[in-house]
Amino acid sequence: MKPKSPEVIYAQTSAFIDAQSYDYKQTLGHNIGETATALLAGKSVTAQPSEGGIEKDAHVFTPKEYLEFLRGADPETRADIAFLAEKAGAYTYFKQEINGLLEGDDEGKHGKLLGQGSHVRGGLYVQVYQIDLDSRGYAVKVGGYAHAHSRAFRRGESIDNIAHLEAVDPENHITVMDRIPGKPMDALTFAERMVIPNKQIKVAIDTVIAMDRAELELDAHPGNMLYDSTSGFGFVDYEAKPLLEPWPNYKSRAHQVMALSNMFALHSLIDSNVPELGTPQFVDWELIKGEHTIQLLDRFLDVIEQDYPDILSEAVMQTEKPIGGSYIHLPQGEYLDNFQARLRSLGLENHTS
Repeated sequence: MKPKSPEVIYAQTSAFIDAQSYDYKQTLGHNIGETATALLAGKSVTAQPSEGGIEKDAHVFTPKEYLEFLRGADPETRADIAFLAEKAGAYTYFKQEINGLLEGDDEGKHGKLLGQGSHVRGGLYVQVYQIDLDSRGYAVKVGGYAHAHSRAFRRGESIDNIAHLEAVDPENHITVMDRIPGKPMDALTFAERMVIPNKQIKVAIDTVIAMDRAELELDAHPGNMLYDSTSGFGFVDYEAKPLLEPWPNYKSRAHQVMALSNMFALHSLIDSNVPELGTPQFVDWELIKGEHTIQLLDRFLDVIEQDYPDILSEAVMQTEKPIGGSYIHLPQGEYLDNFQARLRSLGLENHTS
């Protein structure tokens, strides 16, 4: 029998890990090389639950469980394994460039840094850098777990305007994605958002509909929605349905689309030269932000009402509030009266928070 390549071993172990309880995935994934080596050598692996998780006790994963999982893998899991093995093999193309970046001085790395933060419940610090190879731009995430998103990446390969997986280095927790142009929505001012053409908003909505059709769910945070005046919107963080338990997936197509309203409208920056602000020390910044949010929400609902009546009907009919909150997040203030009247006219008055 031909020995399995390291890429196939990694992909199979990743699939096995991803099939386990969420509270053990992080422990197993953090040491994926050791997990794979032990299971292949016929040794059991003991995993501690993630801090703050539902599971409280350690769990022992045996080689027998591992082999039974691989033998009983369904067609989609087998497709995930083949996909991830291919992407692990593709890392050779990026290895020299990324090693040079990570081994370079701090000043050089800082100039390439796109963002950073903690991986939720994962215990890893994530940094994202930009590199260019053969006239193409890529985003390199150092930290995180590619295996937890492999099914999502595979399902999303044919969808435009979302980030696609290009390569992965499992041992060093490095993921290479194609780079989406533009700035995150929470880095755009109100004025910049107000001049975004409706046709580009419609492309964003169509993209989310395509993602939902492919059984993908968008992480609806403004930082995950990028905008470029030429290429329009792009999305950088998404997961395969159903969501990782213990959270059930309640997000319908309508919820995913309407959640864009929050990505589009919330957290816009205030222009320093907006005339109506008056003398800075007397400005009620929250009031201005709230009024801006309402104007942006109005713009988004204009597009929904005019071009997506089916989505609006679905939104009105859905009575169960999804995980992650309501469709539309509202600021506080007396200026809400007219907007709330509009929500009532659309049947959305119970879908706000």
